[in-house]
Amino acid sequence: MQIRADFPIGKWQPQIEQSKVSMPELAKQWQQQQAKITEFTRQREQAFEQEMAAWKAVGQLNYQQDVDVNNATDEIELAEGEFIVESSAAGNVWLVQVEAGAAVTESESLIVLESMKMEIDISSPEAATISRVLVNVGQQVQAGQALLVLKAAK
Repeated sequence: MQIRADFPIGKWQPQIEQSKVSMPELAKQWQQQQAKITEFTRQREQAFEQEMAAWKAVGQLNYQQDVDVNNATDEIELAEGEFIVESSAAGNVWLVQVEAGAAVTESESLIVLESMKMEIDISSPEAATISRVLVNVGQQVQAGQALLVLKAAK
């Protein structure tokens, strides 16, 4: 889907349309759905309680892990025409779709991050060649961390 590629790099803007809401109609719809809403809420809370109990049982409720994140973007030396592609969010590197030397097009997917059970596509902002891949699959990254070094296409 093109929106998925365009949105993270600011090339897609949602359309916001003016509309009117009838409060009596909204209240009527809410009343009609109340039983389903209540059942959904009950199931969600029950599932959460079960998951929390499982975390407690294995000692992960207060689990902490020291994360060594190399976020030294300022220390990366760039040759003429090179630029850095940074992470737009904190997460884990789920998929690296390119390797050094590969030519990529504008908006081409380079890396997929996983953050809060969502996939975040990191795309090329322009046509370029991959100079260096700075991360590995499974690695934790922070927002703003350098992921790749690209060289602009001539």
